[in-house]
Amino acid sequence: MWKISCFVGFLLIASTALAQTNTNNDALLPKTNSQQDTLGNAVAPEFSGQLDSLLNMPINSVSKAWQNIRVAPASVTIITDRDMKSFGYRTLAEALNSQRGFYTGYDRNYTYIGVRGFSRPGDYNNRLIVLMNGHYVNENVFGSASFGHDLPLNMDAVERIEIVRGPGSVVYGTGAMFAVINIITKNGRQLDGITASAEIGSLGYGQVQIAAGKVFESGIDLAATVLAGKRDGGDLYFSEFDTDSTGHGIAHELDDEQYYSVSGRSSYEGFSLQGYYSFRQKDIPTASFNTVFNYPNTETRDRYCLIEARYEDDVADDMGLLLRANYNEYNYDGRYFYPEESPDSSTNKWIGAEAQVRWDALESNRFIWGVEYRNNLLADYRNLYDTVTLFSRNVPFTVVSSYLQDELQVRDNINITAGLRLDYHSATGVVVSPRLGLIYNPYDKTALKLLYGTAFRSPNFSELYLMFPGESKDNLNLKSEKISTVELEAEQQIGGNVYVEASLYYNRITNLIEQRYDPTDSLLQYQNSRATRAMGAEAEISTRSSFLRTYASYTLQSSVDEQTERQISNSPVHLLKAGAAVRLAETVSLALDGSYESTRRTVTDDETDAFLLTGLNISWEPLPLVGFSLKVYNLFNTPYSLPGGFEHRQRSIDQDGRSIVARLRVAL
Repeated sequence: MWKISCFVGFLLIASTALAQTNTNNDALLPKTNSQQDTLGNAVAPEFSGQLDSLLNMPINSVSKAWQNIRVAPASVTIITDRDMKSFGYRTLAEALNSQRGFYTGYDRNYTYIGVRGFSRPGDYNNRLIVLMNGHYVNENVFGSASFGHDLPLNMDAVERIEIVRGPGSVVYGTGAMFAVINIITKNGRQLDGITASAEIGSLGYGQVQIAAGKVFESGIDLAATVLAGKRDGGDLYFSEFDTDSTGHGIAHELDDEQYYSVSGRSSYEGFSLQGYYSFRQKDIPTASFNTVFNYPNTETRDRYCLIEARYEDDVADDMGLLLRANYNEYNYDGRYFYPEESPDSSTNKWIGAEAQVRWDALESNRFIWGVEYRNNLLADYRNLYDTVTLFSRNVPFTVVSSYLQDELQVRDNINITAGLRLDYHSATGVVVSPRLGLIYNPYDKTALKLLYGTAFRSPNFSELYLMFPGESKDNLNLKSEKISTVELEAEQQIGGNVYVEASLYYNRITNLIEQRYDPTDSLLQYQNSRATRAMGAEAEISTRSSFLRTYASYTLQSSVDEQTERQISNSPVHLLKAGAAVRLAETVSLALDGSYESTRRTVTDDETDAFLLTGLNISWEPLPLVGFSLKVYNLFNTPYSLPGGFEHRQRSIDQDGRSIVARLRVAL
């Protein structure tokens, strides 16, 4: 606990000192898109590193309408490129794990994200939505979202990450139950040249990445990135397999990973185009799904591709238009050995389109109406055992949606947002999602938000159709999960550099989809089960100035099964996050961050131990265009483990000890 006390004490002292500085702040933004480029980056003003600049930054992840944080009808956090550089974040999961209410899981194959006490083992993150420049990234067979190296990101080219907590189905449809995360990448003007970096680290880690951008005299803006990386891993010990026949529980050199990605975007006036392709291969050392332990070539491969064309502009003084169309692919391949090979694969191909009209009917009233269409051309999954086909099915489906939102400024300091969305899913029917938000700004630097919203998740392909003879069966009668949320949030700026946020929330989930044994035939089947409720409180204090960035947050959450009144699995009750990044000299900066979480219950009804992890990042820029950094993960080499899923024999999965990554960055 002494480590926690040091963190919090240091941050509170720094916050008090910075609170003495005061600057003016404009709480509301003009209702116009003129300050934006075509993919959502703020063109004017640039983020200066100061708190006022951040709070006035236009965002559109909450309502698909430009707002600042104070008037957005949600609890919103922005992770800036300066934050990512200061603390040395290398994946989306690392960045999210620093945020209040968020926690991570890793089963040596995929990375999982929990938020506000909810992350069901084996759900593949299908209750969160990930966007890339506003484009929906989740795939369509499992509904999964990626947060680790299965979504390789060149962080040098990420301008900011917008986090919207709470239900978001009124804007984004199925799966937006707990949070929406929008990754905003830099355009050519922001990159303005070439940035290259190379990294080496513990356990055979290595990564290279290049980002380039330019604005031509014609007005065409171009940006492109490439990234490639690998990690050899090391030998891992699992006590559950400690026998003579299995090599005494040691998985030899079976934790390696390779990945790469390429991306590009261009824009001209109101038109834009973006593309992204990634590949990732990961060996599986845990012998999940009862495969042979310490057997080589047990692995998964993930490929993702997106292409989107977009037009966005003001077509009149009081009206804006958005049109976009996209094509997407996701391919998964798994190799499992029993010892005969049992490969499985999933192939997704889908197209989508959206049209949206924004009408500022009166000076204080904005209407947004949109329609979306998604045609899943191919939703295929197959599994073999040796040469025998155990399962093979392709079930294309379509989703048609329409949403309407009214943003009304009742008085200068009172805003009401009301929204309604209707989704038709060809396999599961119609779902209606309402949202209502009341935002009150009693003072220039104060925001009080009372929020109500609902969201849903349609059962995915695997839950509806997947079946294996003698083991599991399908369920074509599954209903959509639904969540209702009530939240009260208070936000206060103190002086010019200190920001305090606090929230209370209540969630109730009905028709929760879980895999259970059917007593009539003893087969596993996905079923709509009992309800789950969650109550929580979050508080955070953060500071921003030209030389110091600090944050400290505490989350108390209780997520219980209404039938048993027990805390659900994989849900820590206490979370504490803290960090400080300080510029020690003109060219040297240091960042220290820590994350504490209490015990989590596993699927085998055991508990993981509570733990505190600490990271250190040191940066040195001896020349204007050259930078070195050294990141130390798990600084005190703390042993800890995280819950796995039902597919693991292990009660929990041990995580890595101390590791180090060195980085060289050159800008041209």
